[in-house]
Amino acid sequence: MTKITKSADSTIRAFCALIKALPKKDRERWDAAKVRDFSIGIQAGTHPNPCDFAIEAKTLTAVSELAARIVLTIYRFEKPRK
Repeated sequence: MTKITKSADSTIRAFCALIKALPKKDRERWDAAKVRDFSIGIQAGTHPNPCDFAIEAKTLTAVSELAARIVLTIYRFEKPRK
């Protein structure tokens, strides 16, 4: 079942729920992974327009229970090619 999420927070929580529901063998693979990251990618703009990406405490707890990290990646602005 695919769930539509509206924020980085709800998306990470949805992924945590999916991982927690994995069959034992697949969960063992997750637990054995050297990198367990939830990445939030942000495209920088040309104007200073602030935008918040709030991560709730319950989401941080869910990520921590999976021994994972939340990673922010900021991509530089690139002018569109003409």
